[in-house]
Amino acid sequence: MNEFLHQEQRISITNGRKTFYALVSLFFGIAFTILIATMGIASYFVSPRWLMQPAGIGTSFGIFISGLIFLVVFSYYGNRMNLFWKIVSSIVIVFFLSYFVVYATKVWLEFDSNRTLIIFGSLLIPGIIMIAAGLLGYFEIIKIEKLTFIYWILFAVYIVTTIVVFVTIFVTSNSKTLLTMSNFYSFLIITIVFVSTAIDFYLLRKKAESFETTVDKKELVKEALMFSVSLFSNYVQLVLQILRLFSFNKN
Repeated sequence: MNEFLHQEQRISITNGRKTFYALVSLFFGIAFTILIATMGIASYFVSPRWLMQPAGIGTSFGIFISGLIFLVVFSYYGNRMNLFWKIVSSIVIVFFLSYFVVYATKVWLEFDSNRTLIIFGSLLIPGIIMIAAGLLGYFEIIKIEKLTFIYWILFAVYIVTTIVVFVTIFVTSNSKTLLTMSNFYSFLIITIVFVSTAIDFYLLRKKAESFETTVDKKELVKEALMFSVSLFSNYVQLVLQILRLFSFNKN
């Protein structure tokens, strides 16, 4: 009898973990679908010229502010939200991030003859980077303590680099210097996101392992939403930086 109960408990835990992983994958897939759909719709209804006009600038600014508010609230109060508001916030954030990609592809690649190829590469390469980061973090190839230490070192470098780039823009007009700084900045962000994604996958595994026999379905969905939005945010950041590298170094 005890063996049967222990076996049932293990099955229950396994099902909870599988459900959690499945939900994270599902929500990330939905977010990616929204991204592709937004890009597809925008390709027909949004022009680079409109984005640079007052109406387009105002719309972009409104979306940016709204998305930023939801992103901040979601980051700090997501765990306290009920399921309904967490879903609403997730949808708004995904649309907000998707619009960023649309804006970048429209403005940065307006006259690029290789636009389709660049967009394809900018969507594919981040996926490969995230797979590598996921393997690194999930299997803890590098200990989480070291990853966290590396992350904070990189973040400190990011702060310093941001200041240097800001000053450089006003100090010099040399295009090569500005391009070099821009490239370094993009590679730095890509590295930070890579490490951050590895940490997220480590935390994802730990969260899945924390589920016990009795799993609150709502809590399961809420946690899956948090992780999927975080991973999608990382993905979009990678997409934007790859797009930036391609578009700024095309000549």
